[in-house]
Amino acid sequence: MKDAFDSLDENNNDINQSINKSIISCGFTFFSITMFLSRSLTKTERIVIENYPKEWRIHYDENNYHDYDPILAYAKTSSTPIHWYKLLKDAHPDGKAVLKNALRFGIGPGFSIPFRGKSSTLGIVSINAVDENPSHDDYARCIKEILAITPYIHEKMVQSLEQQTIKLTRREQECLFWACEGKTSWEIAQIIGCSDRTVVFHLNNISEKFGTQNRYQTITHALLSGAITPLLC
Repeated sequence: MKDAFDSLDENNNDINQSINKSIISCGFTFFSITMFLSRSLTKTERIVIENYPKEWRIHYDENNYHDYDPILAYAKTSSTPIHWYKLLKDAHPDGKAVLKNALRFGIGPGFSIPFRGKSSTLGIVSINAVDENPSHDDYARCIKEILAITPYIHEKMVQSLEQQTIKLTRREQECLFWACEGKTSWEIAQIIGCSDRTVVFHLNNISEKFGTQNRYQTITHALLSGAITPLLC
C-alpha cells in the first residue's frame, strides 16, 4: 500500500496506476471511479476514471443506464461497501439488466464503495474481476485497501472540480451566511455592522457570480457548491 499512497501524493495523474496496483494484487482486474458534483439541483458534473472496456462506457451512456443503475441508486443513500451479487439480487428488473449487461462486456463479479466529501460530491469506486468470483479473503483484502486510499483519490479528483468553483469574498460569505439563516438585509446589516444597501450590493454580486435569479436560488447554489459551509462550533 505504501506505493499507492506515495504515487497519489506525488502526482495527481497517478490515480489510475495507483488503484491498479491495489486491485491486481487482490486478484481483481477492472475498476471505475465516478465522482459527481452538484452545481444545482438540476446540474451535475461527472468525472470518470476507469479501465472498464470502452465499449461498455459507450453502451452505458448511450442507453442512459445512469437512470436506473442500482449502484448509483445504492450510493445515494448508503456509504458501506456492497457486493454486486447483493445488488443483482435486490435490484429492480431494469437495474438487474444493467449489471447483467456489464457481464456481457466482460465485467465480472465485484463490489462498489460509495464515498462523500465537501462541495456536495458523491463518489463511487467499483472493483471487478473478469469472470471467476474472487474468494472471500480477496474481497476483504481489496475492500480494506480501497477504503484506505479512497480519501486520497477523492481529494485529487475534487481539486480538478474545484478549479471551477466560484469564490466569494469574506464580506460576501458573511452576507450569504446570514441570508441562509433567514435574516433580512436589514438584520444582516445590523449583525455585520454595515448598511442594508451594502448587504444588498454584496448579495447582488453573489447572484451575478452564480448566475441566479433570486436570493433563494443563490443560497441553494452556494450550499451545493461548497462556497459557503456551516460553522462547526
